[in-house]
Amino acid sequence: MHDQKKLNEYFSKHWTPAKNRGISSYEVIAQKLDKQAYILDVGCGSNPLRNSFPNLVGIDPASDQAHIKCTIEEYQPDRLFDIALCLGSINFGNIDIIESQVGKVVNCLRENSKIYWRLNPGRQDHNNDQCREITFFPWTLETLEHFALKYNYIQLGQLEHHTTQPRYYAEWKRL
Repeated sequence: MHDQKKLNEYFSKHWTPAKNRGISSYEVIAQKLDKQAYILDVGCGSNPLRNSFPNLVGIDPASDQAHIKCTIEEYQPDRLFDIALCLGSINFGNIDIIESQVGKVVNCLRENSKIYWRLNPGRQDHNNDQCREITFFPWTLETLEHFALKYNYIQLGQLEHHTTQPRYYAEWKRL
């Protein structure tokens, strides 16, 4: 099940971002990005890279700080992007929803593109009781690898242990 209204309420009123995210933090990933690249930040939240990258478009259905307040499914790009950031945003719902969202992200990208991922392995471990009402998809590196191969990407991935809330971090590159 995918209840976007519930997700929007959770992320706009109850969720707080983790500190010191490690290798999947915006600060670390920003160092890997070309300043002139066209970047799509899916689920940008507070849009932390907004002022650092002139060609960045941040979308988020629950944040007023996004350039465009919408879901990935609703987003209608006016150009193709070099890079997508999906740092905790493609995590909710069943396999059909996830597959649709991954496909939409890929369709927003150029042939030679990269995607940076932070994925929740299905854990309702946010420090908030409201997260128990959210359906987290149980990501594995194998599931992510399946999608990488389907869309002709090479995947580098690992489990990120920065706190008691492990997440998967992966980079996709398509040549």
